[in-house]
Amino acid sequence: MKQDKLNEFLVDFKKFLETYYSKTFNEITIDNSDNFIDIIISGNEDSILNISSHDCEITIGFGETHSHIDNYDEPCDFDEIYKHTIQTVFDILNCVTVTYSCHNPEREFGGGSYNSMDGEAAANACMFPSKSETKKLKSWGMPTQIHKISRD
Repeated sequence: MKQDKLNEFLVDFKKFLETYYSKTFNEITIDNSDNFIDIIISGNEDSILNISSHDCEITIGFGETHSHIDNYDEPCDFDEIYKHTIQTVFDILNCVTVTYSCHNPEREFGGGSYNSMDGEAAANACMFPSKSETKKLKSWGMPTQIHKISRD
């Protein structure tokens, strides 16, 4: 039942975005070949937003990170899931959310996201700063920025 409700929500959300918000992206597709829904939204500068209902939760992937949205209450508060999903997606599409990740040539050390119009918090953030050499920042419709990590 939970999976069905989340799937139905994502189908409706895709229709809403297509109808009322399509100037923000280039293409939106939906895949419901399994028991869950995957929405893929593509935009300028290799911007890809993935929204999935896999495993009875909403997973939103963008740029250098992803997040999980769920409600474990009994009964489940679906309105909370819907509200947080809509807010997260609009924050990404409106360039409020900036994602980051830290890297060296061998591996990625993780990352996160910030809600900051100028991205200053993300630009200053880094996981494992002593091991990372670069950090990548991504905002919707903008090129991925790669910054050298200072050792000062």
